[in-house]
Amino acid sequence: MDRSLYRNKRYAMRKHAQVRAMERYGLALTKDTRRAMTEIICTGKARLIDIQSLRVSRWWVPYAGKQYPVAFRKRHEIITFLPEEAFKCPI
Repeated sequence: MDRSLYRNKRYAMRKHAQVRAMERYGLALTKDTRRAMTEIICTGKARLIDIQSLRVSRWWVPYAGKQYPVAFRKRHEIITFLPEEAFKCPI
């Protein structure tokens, strides 16, 4: 098994979020996009869907004129983009 593919947990989560963003929404999740979405959540401009555990919460994030449901880690990291059908958009 080539361990260089799995650098660390943070890297794996970022790659997973990039794949899901492109797969589900056609959104290219670049470093700037990821930072902007994290800033939206941290400043309270996103809407909380629910709290999944002590470290993970789910949010509706407004970005570029659309609403994206994301799972967010308390260490200021987007974990994944959730399927839109799973939650009804509050707006």
